Amino acid sequence: MKDLIILGAGGDARQLYFALRNNKTYNVIGFLDETIQDDIYLYDKIVTNDINNIIDKNKPEPYLICAVLDCALKERWAKEYSSFKFATIIDPTALVEDSVKVGEGTVIQTYTIIGSGSIIGKHVKIGCGCMSPHDTVIGNFSSVSMAVNLAGWSTIGKKVFLGAGSTVIPKIKIADGCIIGAGAVVTKNTEKGKTYIGVPARILKK
Repeated sequence: MKDLIILGAGGDARQLYFALRNNKTYNVIGFLDETIQDDIYLYDKIVTNDINNIIDKNKPEPYLICAVLDCALKERWAKEYSSFKFATIIDPTALVEDSVKVGEGTVIQTYTIIGSGSIIGKHVKIGCGCMSPHDTVIGNFSSVSMAVNLAGWSTIGKKVFLGAGSTVIPKIKIADGCIIGAGAVVTKNTEKGKTYIGVPARILKK
């Protein structure tokens, strides 16, 4: 088995660890959490703010995986730890068609369906119970929460956050850096970096 360090120690990291308990490829050896001062333990694994506290220099270098929804943080970690290999994890309960291209560092969680012709970028997180029937593109560092529906031929840009239960109708383009609120239904192309909420989705005015 390959040793694996989970970057993050919040809810998404714990959910990923739970899903990996019976994984035959990766063995989780610890969690990185930059917000803590002193080392703690979670599921008998070390949680630390220094990745060197986890690495055993007498063993092969571990793989890493980002387990956070924060798109910018994923991008920073990917650059900061670019010398490491990042794992790509697809839960065995997910149905991902053989032709789908999945980038390095991406996580596809339980009971998600991704159909033919789809392209998933690097360091993407796709939550539980999502649906993408065919020909969907998701850009690097994007985060898709649970129960999101992406209709065919939809295009999700880079560093996009899709809230739980949101829907994107066919042939819609979500621009880079957008935030789509929980339960929103996107019926028109979006503007870069804007936040959208509601049904149909509209720009959130500050």
